[in-house]
Amino acid sequence: MSERDSRKKSVKKNEPHRSHTTHTSYSAAAECSQQWQCVPLSDVAELNPRRFTIPAQDDELVSFVPMKSVEEETGKLVATATKTWSEVKKGYTAFQDGDVVFAKITPCMENGKYAFAENLYNGRAAGSTELHV
Repeated sequence: MSERDSRKKSVKKNEPHRSHTTHTSYSAAAECSQQWQCVPLSDVAELNPRRFTIPAQDDELVSFVPMKSVEEETGKLVATATKTWSEVKKGYTAFQDGDVVFAKITPCMENGKYAFAENLYNGRAAGSTELHV
């Protein structure tokens, strides 16, 4: 038996995975899949955009969002810190109001680190490189 198979057996039957308990039930997901057309995500959303809709100026303040500012399982982003765009335009992940951010790193992803970006300073942010947009 492979290591992967042994991990599967350790999950009790009729006990949903943690991520499914707060979002939707398996039956609701199955019903939804019959009513919706399956398409690649890139057909309906822009993945990891590299630029803001309107370019930022170097001296413009933007929200600064480290991973700890993305709450677990609430969908909230607490963006209280600000930095100038010139300080964070390289080496960080850029996003703006209306974007959805999702943790790349497994432990954070498993803990439900995702958020809807809103009320960012000047509508823009630079955050952890451990975030998908």
